[in-house]
Amino acid sequence: MSWKIKILISFALVLGASWIFRAEIALFGINRMMAMQQEIGPPQDVTWSTGNADAPQNPEKRPPNIVLILADDLGWSDISMNG
Repeated sequence: MSWKIKILISFALVLGASWIFRAEIALFGINRMMAMQQEIGPPQDVTWSTGNADAPQNPEKRPPNIVLILADDLGWSDISMNG
């Protein structure tokens, strides 16, 4: 066999193996990139405001808690249970 054919066969085998193990190769690359990132700093305490505790309101007189969720450009399969 000619050396060109041997190189082409070797290249095809490497390409085929990399296609078969593409998920493992991608996950290995992501793992290496995450390992090269900088360290995360230590946790810090957060002081939360408790609101106006001086004037508690009667539950009937205070305004209701309303949460409005607006989602734009969602297709029928953009939100699913498994991802």
